[in-house]
Amino acid sequence: RALFLRRPDRFLIGTDTYTMSRWERMPDILGNVRRWLSTLPRPVAEKLAWRNAARLYGLDPKRFR
Repeated sequence: RALFLRRPDRFLIGTDTYTMSRWERMPDILGNVRRWLSTLPRPVAEKLAWRNAARLYGLDPKRFR
């Protein structure tokens, strides 16, 4: 948590669906991620959830609103 708060521009969240059975668990996996993101300040959580990825890929953040 301290590292995320100190360096929020350096992290991304991702998931991996390396097997078909993982797709069935995706709602639980994403629910867990959303739960711990909700414990962070909103600007930090947004950076980890999608803003850093948008910046990395050169996408306009307005497209995600």
